[in-house]
Amino acid sequence: MMQPAKRSSILQHPFLPSLLVGLGLGRLVCELFLTPAPLLVAVTAVVVSGLVWYLIARSLKTVWPLVLLLVYIFWPAYAPQVGVAVVGGTALALWLTISQDEISDWLLGILVFCGSMLLYLLTLSPGLLPADSGEFQLVTNVLGIAHPPGYALYTMLGKLFSLLPLADHTIEMNLLSAVFSSAALAVIALAVYRVTKSAFAGVVSAGVLGLGATFWVQSTTTNIRSLSALFTVLLVALLLGWQRNKRDAYLAWLGLVFGLAVGHHASLAFLALPITAFLFCADTSLIKQPRRWLGPLGLFAASFVVLLYLPIRSAMSPAFDTSHIDSVSAFFSHVFATGFGGDMFYYRTLPEIIERLGIWWQIMGLELGTVLSLIALGGLGLLIWRDWRKAVLLGGMALINSLVAITYKAPQTVEYMLPTYVAAAFIIGLGYAPCHVADSPSFAGRKWWRAVSSVALAGLAMAVMALGASNWPDLDALHKDDSTREYAESILNEAPEDALILAGWHQVTPLWYLQIAEGQRPDVTIDYVYPEGDQDNETVWLKRINAGLEQGPVVVTNWFYAYEQSGLIFTPLTEGWLVSEGATAIVPDATVSLDVSYAEGLSLLGYELSSNSAQPGETITLSLYWQVNEAVERDYTLFAQLIGPQGVIGQGDHAQQTTSYTVGGVRVDSFDMPLLLQTIPGEYNLVCGFYYADGEGWTRLLADGADTVSLGSVQVQAASQTPETVNPLAIQYAEGTLLKGYDVDNSIAGQTRLYLHWMQPEELMTETALVSILNGQELIAQATLPALTAGQTQTLALDLPSGLRSVSLVLETDGERLSYTGLWGIMQRDLLTLSLGDGTSRYVPLGGEIVYLGMASELDTDQVVLTSTLLSLRPLMNDYSVSVGLRSADGSELKDDGTPGLGSIPTLKWLGGWQVDDPHTIELAQGEAVEGWQRTLTVYDAFTLESLAVLDDRLVNAGQGLTLVDGTLASE
Repeated sequence: MMQPAKRSSILQHPFLPSLLVGLGLGRLVCELFLTPAPLLVAVTAVVVSGLVWYLIARSLKTVWPLVLLLVYIFWPAYAPQVGVAVVGGTALALWLTISQDEISDWLLGILVFCGSMLLYLLTLSPGLLPADSGEFQLVTNVLGIAHPPGYALYTMLGKLFSLLPLADHTIEMNLLSAVFSSAALAVIALAVYRVTKSAFAGVVSAGVLGLGATFWVQSTTTNIRSLSALFTVLLVALLLGWQRNKRDAYLAWLGLVFGLAVGHHASLAFLALPITAFLFCADTSLIKQPRRWLGPLGLFAASFVVLLYLPIRSAMSPAFDTSHIDSVSAFFSHVFATGFGGDMFYYRTLPEIIERLGIWWQIMGLELGTVLSLIALGGLGLLIWRDWRKAVLLGGMALINSLVAITYKAPQTVEYMLPTYVAAAFIIGLGYAPCHVADSPSFAGRKWWRAVSSVALAGLAMAVMALGASNWPDLDALHKDDSTREYAESILNEAPEDALILAGWHQVTPLWYLQIAEGQRPDVTIDYVYPEGDQDNETVWLKRINAGLEQGPVVVTNWFYAYEQSGLIFTPLTEGWLVSEGATAIVPDATVSLDVSYAEGLSLLGYELSSNSAQPGETITLSLYWQVNEAVERDYTLFAQLIGPQGVIGQGDHAQQTTSYTVGGVRVDSFDMPLLLQTIPGEYNLVCGFYYADGEGWTRLLADGADTVSLGSVQVQAASQTPETVNPLAIQYAEGTLLKGYDVDNSIAGQTRLYLHWMQPEELMTETALVSILNGQELIAQATLPALTAGQTQTLALDLPSGLRSVSLVLETDGERLSYTGLWGIMQRDLLTLSLGDGTSRYVPLGGEIVYLGMASELDTDQVVLTSTLLSLRPLMNDYSVSVGLRSADGSELKDDGTPGLGSIPTLKWLGGWQVDDPHTIELAQGEAVEGWQRTLTVYDAFTLESLAVLDDRLVNAGQGLTLVDGTLASE
């Protein structure tokens, strides 16, 4: 009888894998459940799980994937999340090792489609959306004409889909994007599986694409990008199918799909280059057989009949048609979007392309993560080795699409790169899948290779899941955001009868939708204020306002500082402004009346407050109505402050030219007061008043003996989400409080500010706690952490001496030091050490939206490159511009303004936690010396020009309320 082969590896001995399983699962159990007796539970878990493994799995021939458990077993800190990931990855690696990975291809496609739809339904936008999305919701509702190139196919498909009795039309159009994207993921999974015979590879490819930031967002909102992605996936799938069996039917379908894709969005036409190269490389006989081209070319040409929708429908005068396609030239101008022609290949010099390649890599990191981006590059190398023709197709698609996107002058680069993300997903699936397919040449003759490759592929799967986990909170937040409808309805409800509403693109499309599609406020006129040549935005707006006032009431959605010098009165109207001529504002009925008079000839008449409650980082808007009662001799400044035990947590100052104001005229000023991130929950007093500056400082005016007027109280509630942090942690203390992270700011010389971000995951912390910071045994700072309930968070700011590289943290209640969870769930009483870095870190919140993390500079003879690093605190809904500059001692300034990422990464595309490097080049005149000039930064709304306030009380007191100063420029 043949004797069984001896085990050649010490790891194959039943005791060792049992020990690995026991230690890994034992530690995970202890750290997940935090039992009162962790050592007893640990020993029990180790013995039980090890014994179970010994009994049921010792017959496995390959257990090498268990080495993954060593990562968690020796992980140097309490980290149950790491444990879940490692144990899950190990289980997946074992499955890959023993599984033949066989499944019906259509079943795989159906499962991926259903899973994707479930994910996108859970994160679907709730309804009406701004800008282009609002336009597409309107166009598909009334069968109108969208902006160039018209999107005829999308419009008709949207209208057909809306005939299904599913939901409100806006929700249906969001859902249509989910259908397009889910179909794309099902096709990519099916296509990869048919090539590799690996269901795992198909699912991973779908995950890489479907969980990426921009693709996910596009899958939950009304847009044309999800259909572009579907077309791109279909093109690749058809080409891969044709390569397998060379059936010309695939080429016919290819011609039709490619024609529909180009008719949908002309940028996809550039994919013809890699597609053609692939076809001729895969079958050189195509060059000699032009007859085989006739069918595909005929179907390609026939597909453009869809575009006839545009002139036919325009001739029918639809409810929405701003283009009026009434001639052949107008038709071609609209279809080819000739108005944007100058933007194509706008950046084409070698230095510009090299500079923008850095932005390309940054975008890939934001979309897929650095790890998956590197994996994609490695997968392309493997694909070149195994099947260079596929590499020509997919690498070529990524190359040509990336080149077109980064050289295009438009702030939509992250969306234009969708074909690149599609190519990357295919590359990863096709490049790495053969590593574990049983009949792969790479596997032949290597008994250990399947286990090793399974471990690597399990790591790949974990990277994909980590990508989805990082994006989920932001998509979940966007799913709950219905602010667009709330904003548009409030403007329409409050607008005077027969008013003219002037709106920017972001606001006008939802207003149009409510009026045209839902019939709200047919009496008002809604006009889009668009850029006119080289005129400044504020100039265009004032021209349109003055023209509108000749006909009746005017409401505007956008604010500009130029309004203050216009001689017009802008009265707050919900989140817009009602414009009137003369010197008298209209005091709304909802105003809280005031009767405060100053001896200097001023009086306060009333106020409006946007909300009586807010969370840290949120903004409270105060509108003050006041009057000049008699001629005054000087100019005054109107101020408002929100004051509590911490001092001033929100404030605003508006300088007034009171000497030029009409006596008796009512004026109104609005103050946007964002609350400091470290604001402690409680009741805060809102005050206002006037002051003036003289040679000795500033003096407040008195009313009834007081220099401020109380406007009541504002309730600050505990935050529901911790701010994004540079140093994430997960330190669980005995009372349940969780230290989520910390940040360090060295903005003020001689001082280091330490931000601590806390969270209460459970109903355990019912009393305040004392946070102490120690340098060795010396107490250097203390702060009180308020009592928090489940889900609440709190940021604390402690100011420390400068020059320290690390400090220790202690948390106490009732004078007793709290222990924190350590390895194996064992509570630690040691001091928690926090590294403070090298003393150059910056962490300056701006308006509760963005955090400034620092600036690098490069000085050359004829230019200076200033690169600021910005971190988003949450998903951003506004388009912000960044202004960086140099300021001399005499006040001279050199500046460069623009959209972040060289115009390629607009903030309204950012998710929470995105960290963006934003380079700006400032050209210098010949011989201009700028060494020693201050480096400055301001972030402001691209449409209203309103700057984000600096949420650092120390910097505000130093005069940096809107513009940050970060050191001086030095020669390199």
